Amino acid sequence: MMKSKWSFLRTLALVHLVVSVSAASVWAQSGDVPTSSVSIHAVRYHVEPGRTRVWFETSGTVLYTQYSPDPLTLVVDLPGVDVSGIAERTVVGSREVESILVNRLEGVNGKSLSRIEIKLGSLVPYEISASQHTMTILFEGAESEE
Repeated sequence: MMKSKWSFLRTLALVHLVVSVSAASVWAQSGDVPTSSVSIHAVRYHVEPGRTRVWFETSGTVLYTQYSPDPLTLVVDLPGVDVSGIAERTVVGSREVESILVNRLEGVNGKSLSRIEIKLGSLVPYEISASQHTMTILFEGAESEE
């Protein structure tokens, strides 16, 4: 009797696996896989003495990763975010931020990856924050010496 109980559980597990894989396959083939439809539709900036604030107006909350390939470049990667509605290059020209470059890359398995490269004018600390409709980067520089 013990053997039939294990056979039953093994068969039940196999049926569950087959149904799960079949459902996932049909779901992926139908194109109904949920995707993020977040987009950036504007780049804005404000320059003050000793501070530059850059913000991106979004259609929803963005997920991002950041890194610096060199001391004067900040890179922000945005998986699944559409950046086609904004200019590829924005010149800021402040002491803290020279320019903003926007690229669209192919990610893993054909998923899109948007990249924002911010070229800095000097080594300054920065802070990134994101809310439902904006992603803001605040660059704190030194007061102008005159």
